[in-house]
Amino acid sequence: MKKIIIVIFLGFLVLLFLNNKGVNLENTKTPEPQDYSIPDGWLTHKESKYGYQISYPPELEVEKNGSDSIMLVRIINEPSAGPANFIYVSVVEKDNSGEAGSVYNYNKQYFEILNRLKVGESAPVAEVKSLQDEWFTYKRLKDVMITQVSAKAFENKKPWEFPNGTTENLYYFEKNSKLYIVGAYTGAKDMSSHYISKSLFEEVIATLRVN
Repeated sequence: MKKIIIVIFLGFLVLLFLNNKGVNLENTKTPEPQDYSIPDGWLTHKESKYGYQISYPPELEVEKNGSDSIMLVRIINEPSAGPANFIYVSVVEKDNSGEAGSVYNYNKQYFEILNRLKVGESAPVAEVKSLQDEWFTYKRLKDVMITQVSAKAFENKKPWEFPNGTTENLYYFEKNSKLYIVGAYTGAKDMSSHYISKSLFEEVIATLRVN
């Protein structure tokens, strides 16, 4: 009986020590994989170069952005200045130097900062500190499951050069020695022709599969 009490007491001390050290126990948990079926009527885009596929509703269409990224935007028949809301997938090869602009929304320096954040923490990644921090500050959220892999999740409530009310969600994970970046700019209701909700974004990324 004494041994049981000692073991319980030691376990309590370990938990107390970890909390005092700032270790986020919740952050160490891996999200449970979730099965998801593709809704009826949705289309599927297959990217043979990087071995992934993603499905989307018929009111969206796929646009290429360079050789390593795709965007899902609303089909708009009238002239437009460009989508205020869209979903994107970018893939970064292992030997990529991380130069800004080589892959959509990838900057090696930015991702090094994001990697250091714990759940609940925020940090700016702007190249011009203080002057641009307001538009380049990301908050680390709880990890999510994407294509059966645990992905780091971040949120930017005021992304640079997007309409008021827009939120940027950024998720990334590694698989097959590549970095997969999945993100979206959602919620610009004043740009109704471009509008994509966060819930639609989550439905779309739930269909992502990487071979």
